[in-house]
Amino acid sequence: MRTGIILMAFALFIPAAVSGQSNYIITDTTAVYGIDLLDAGEIENAKYIELRNDESIIRYTPDEVREYGFKDGRIYVSKQIQTPDGIEAVFFERLIQGNLTLYYYPLTENSIFYLERDSTLTPLYSERTSDGSASFRDTLRDLTSDCGNVSDAVNLVRYKKSSLSLLISRYNACELRPFPFVKYGIVSGFNSSSISLISERDILNQSFRDSDFIRDRSFSIGVFVDYPLFESDYSIYSGINYYENSYYSRSGTGNNLSEITVNLSSVEVPVMVRYAYPSTTFRPFFNIGFSYLANLKNESTVYESTLNNNTVEFNIFETSQIVSDHQLGVLAGIGTFYHLRYDRVIFLELRYKAHYYLTKKYLFEADGFRKNNLFRRSGIELVAGFNL
Repeated sequence: MRTGIILMAFALFIPAAVSGQSNYIITDTTAVYGIDLLDAGEIENAKYIELRNDESIIRYTPDEVREYGFKDGRIYVSKQIQTPDGIEAVFFERLIQGNLTLYYYPLTENSIFYLERDSTLTPLYSERTSDGSASFRDTLRDLTSDCGNVSDAVNLVRYKKSSLSLLISRYNACELRPFPFVKYGIVSGFNSSSISLISERDILNQSFRDSDFIRDRSFSIGVFVDYPLFESDYSIYSGINYYENSYYSRSGTGNNLSEITVNLSSVEVPVMVRYAYPSTTFRPFFNIGFSYLANLKNESTVYESTLNNNTVEFNIFETSQIVSDHQLGVLAGIGTFYHLRYDRVIFLELRYKAHYYLTKKYLFEADGFRKNNLFRRSGIELVAGFNL
């Protein structure tokens, strides 16, 4: 009686029209909106809710309040469950409402999800229990068997709010879409790249000013991981790739010739944001990001020859400074996934990359140039991969 009188008093002063963007409490007889509810955290929120007015703080239990919600969209519903001490009323957080309604009940240990259909609550256990109760995937297969569009998704869903919420919302709509999951595997590529001057500033040696490196073609090998973002069609792609490249330039005419060779062994760590179109078999995608490139082997040799009065003069010097040992680059690519089955994919991608210096090293002026930050490395790569 006391609960109803207090809530009715609030209802006289606060219109229910603001319910969509405000805190609220609903009892069997009254709905009150625009009130000041205290958020005590998900564990305490499952036990009670506190309302603050000008003079005091009033606590309500699941026996007194049927439903309450915060203005950020979280909704809690009073339910009765069996506990070791008997039947107990608690607050469930309602995640998805529909033909199947998904609830979350937080505990200090082993929090649990519940599904409700036709007022019947079914617990979802993270794994098979000692008393023989089915694991959450087995329970989900049984409760969603009338919609074949989510049968594969049940095998990929994880025991967490976002993943289970996505599955139940797709079941309620019986929607056929690829279900996000973590992919990791092996990747290989065929790349065509070269190095070139960013600017001729501070380049004194004519050999470098005239350099025109032939494109090098080589293969790469590596591993990758593709991690979905927020259970969506976006993901973060990363990995480690190994490259070996040799670049060659020949310039000059007549009595003055120069040759430059650059040999690199590199490890690349790309980090890209990827979007994949939600089709079922072929999934086109594009991604963009950056990468760090470490040149583990970085050897460069310059050969210069000059003909003077029938005498050829040679100038040979070696340096590890033409290309920076550490480079930072930008990446962009387009490609497609092909789903062999729900949890096995292969992908093919055409990727553009350009790497610039990350560290500066100053050279001997006698060599004819001063800084290594004038050379970039760029090219395209055809990448193929499959997840394990």
